[in-house]
Amino acid sequence: MEHKTFFNHNFLRNNYIKLGLACFLCYMGCYTGKTILSALSPLLRSQGVFTADQIGTMGSILFFAYGFGQLVNGTLGDHFSPKLMSFFGVTASGILVVSIPFLTNFTLNYVLWAFIGFFCSML
Repeated sequence: MEHKTFFNHNFLRNNYIKLGLACFLCYMGCYTGKTILSALSPLLRSQGVFTADQIGTMGSILFFAYGFGQLVNGTLGDHFSPKLMSFFGVTASGILVVSIPFLTNFTLNYVLWAFIGFFCSML
């Protein structure tokens, strides 16, 4: 009697698992990049680094850049490899998110959040 299973024995070696994991990691990285400002804002306000208005402006810039990037990167995705664009977007936004604690200049943070939003839109 042959034992049948729902999945074949090589299921973990299939590209489906790798693709699913890559999509999960990309989405998690992008979501973290877009929401980290909300998590950091109480600390930034309590430490006197930025005011509530400045933090709100940074969040607005992030989402305007994200929306603009959706238009631009949607078109670029037709001409370039989506794999490379996703990899570059996640990597670049990750590096920029890690650099947040080192920038206390308000103007540089505007630019930083604009780039994070644009790179997150590459997914």
